[in-house]
Amino acid sequence: MTRALGTQPVSRWLWTFGLWSLFWVVCSDYLLHFLFPGSPSVLWSLEVFQGVVYIAVTAGITGLLVRDLQRESRRSRIASESKLRSLESAGLIGIFTWRKGLVTNANEAFLKMTGHSREDVVQGKLKVSELASPEYRLVEDQVLLELADKGTSRIYQQELLARDGSRVMVIGGRALIKGDPDQGIGYALDITPVVLAEKQHKDLVEQLQSAHRLNALGQVAGSIAHDFNNLLGVIVGYTAMMQNGSKGNPSREEAAAVLKAAEKARALARKLLAFSRKQSSHPELLDVNDVLQDFEKMLRCVIGDAIELQLLAGDEVGSVLADSTQLEQVVMNLVVNARDAMPRGGLITIETQKRNLDSSSFSGAEAGVYVSITVRDTGTGISKDVRDRIFEPFFSTKKDSGGTGLGLAIVDDIVRQSGGHITCNSEPGRGTEFTILLPWAGPRAAKTKSPAPVQARGGSETILLIEDGDDLRGMLTQLLTSLGYTVLPARDGQHGVDIAQQYSKPIHLVLADIAMPRLSGPEAVARIRRDRPDVKVVFLTGFADPNLLQGISLANVLILEKPFTPDDLALKIRDVLSHRAAA
Repeated sequence: MTRALGTQPVSRWLWTFGLWSLFWVVCSDYLLHFLFPGSPSVLWSLEVFQGVVYIAVTAGITGLLVRDLQRESRRSRIASESKLRSLESAGLIGIFTWRKGLVTNANEAFLKMTGHSREDVVQGKLKVSELASPEYRLVEDQVLLELADKGTSRIYQQELLARDGSRVMVIGGRALIKGDPDQGIGYALDITPVVLAEKQHKDLVEQLQSAHRLNALGQVAGSIAHDFNNLLGVIVGYTAMMQNGSKGNPSREEAAAVLKAAEKARALARKLLAFSRKQSSHPELLDVNDVLQDFEKMLRCVIGDAIELQLLAGDEVGSVLADSTQLEQVVMNLVVNARDAMPRGGLITIETQKRNLDSSSFSGAEAGVYVSITVRDTGTGISKDVRDRIFEPFFSTKKDSGGTGLGLAIVDDIVRQSGGHITCNSEPGRGTEFTILLPWAGPRAAKTKSPAPVQARGGSETILLIEDGDDLRGMLTQLLTSLGYTVLPARDGQHGVDIAQQYSKPIHLVLADIAMPRLSGPEAVARIRRDRPDVKVVFLTGFADPNLLQGISLANVLILEKPFTPDDLALKIRDVLSHRAAA
């Protein structure tokens, strides 16, 4: 440890000088008079000698004191220089000096921070005014004003622009050297990791809030779709019965048109359920080219006359295992986004290909065979900061025009559920390209012909009907009665249990909605089967929630999704009653 001024050995010489002076002043005269009494001439000579000795000893002591002071000063300077070198070589703090606007010296930490070399500093290529990024030039101006006014700056936060274009967030400070406005020294501490961590935390909080909003909106969408399916069930049921009961009547054509519109409404409900993730997906082997060609007319209606649509169907693309309605929804959302990016018209290209990928050719995709669907436009393009967030729920660049930020989030979710991947490539002014990869499922799937309608048969069994929707329960009661069944209608699950306990005759089948107040359909069936273990069951649902079926024996159970036609219901009931339903 460096010895401070006033400690050994300096203090030793100070004490020595003090004692020597005291001794000489007090004792020397008494000693001379004692040794040479009555000899003035001798005493005078001795006093002169006394002064010379005092001066010589004092000079010696002073020389030794100065020597030790110099040693202490040198040790202190060496220690300070060592500390300064340690600070300059530190990996966190960058230190630089400047003169007349040019950086004249900098430690390795500062050079590494800014990406500049020692040669840039030596050659005078590094200007202090160019260190700050354009967004932080106002901070730089404020620092210069404070230096001119006070000679030092406050601690400030600033973003430095590195040589390669990257950005480094720092906190720093500056001071003039000897008050000279043309030269000074500054430091910068890299806090980029801290800033990035704060941003990631903020992004995670926003994503969590978005997830909560998305979940709440999904629950609302699922509830709406459930009620919508109940209404469609009433419409479809009564219309089908009207159509079947009016053979030879011209109104059959109108009834068929109503049923066709109801089928489109059912597809809309499925989209709502897809968003709420309560849809019962129906994956099947699909020829992608066939799906897009059948959907092309609808897409042309959506984009309008100012935009050209080009469909490039690849040869021998093959099939994928996916839900046709969901696949159409994915393409529709991408095409609508492309349309909105071209307000003055342009070209949308949809291209399909069969692709063999290795593990590095597509981000996130494993090596294998895929079917790619590319949607490309000639629109305004997307900046990098927007591309990084484009699939986030509720993130939208079209809020002024009513954008919800859900379209691409749904697209990403559907593609992932199908085992696929999606990427976005775009630059401002150069259009946008979305590429979807879906696992290849085999050669082209042959188009299946619609099966010939099967005449629904009725029966004479007793059916306990549990449905909380009054209109739907009324329609089903009328339908089942017309087919010859004895119907016991119940307004909810608890009411159904009460009827089953009070009814003394056999009940052959329970036809129950799944989601109901007071007591759900599965809970009601579980209680009914305690007394009637062999009763068969058909569950009706607007969405199939597997959690509601936990603990329920699926023997002699069938699930039928709403809305359904009277023939569909009649056939399913006969299947269950005839022991042909799958367990």
